[in-house]
Amino acid sequence: MILNKLKDLAEKIFDEFYLNRGQVYAIGGIVVILVLGSWILYLRNKPVTEIKKITEVEESSDAEAEKTKQIYVHVCGAVKNADVYEFKEGDRTKDAVAKAGGTTDEANLDALNLAAKLIDGQKIYVPKVGEDISSEVIGTSSTGDLVNLNGATCEQLEELPGIGEVIAQRIVDYRQEHGSFKSADELMKVEGIGPKKFESIKDKVVVN
Repeated sequence: MILNKLKDLAEKIFDEFYLNRGQVYAIGGIVVILVLGSWILYLRNKPVTEIKKITEVEESSDAEAEKTKQIYVHVCGAVKNADVYEFKEGDRTKDAVAKAGGTTDEANLDALNLAAKLIDGQKIYVPKVGEDISSEVIGTSSTGDLVNLNGATCEQLEELPGIGEVIAQRIVDYRQEHGSFKSADELMKVEGIGPKKFESIKDKVVVN
């Protein structure tokens, strides 16, 4: 079909421009070679383009995997399956309780901040109703006499010099909004904590 069309075209050119048959066929042959050459080049370059796209997708997936940091949290107390579980950075206390099989009928979930972000190495203790939860609920809230900024409750933060209920809540809110504190100096980004106040508490806090 294509050859017949080319033949008709050649004859038309022959009649139109008074070319001899050999010249017309020569021109037609050149056109065919150019078309075939272009098609071959296209086919050769196409796999390279596809491979490049696949490589870009794989590199993008690897980058996303690096961004998603894995952390480990100990969930215990009034849960069905107390153990150490693996989570993604950004998961919440609610996710930790769910992964431990949920709570028992005796659990007091009101004692926990279910919206708090998890941190690596954290211990989440789910207390029973009526249980004294002053120190063990968070588990990583303090190290010795130091208060862990990434695990302390508002009540524990209020024990720091110059930190009242309002500022303690701001610290917790900052932690939930921006993630774990990277260093104690970051406290000065919390509204109400200036250099002077930070100086009075910097030796009493720790970041784990």
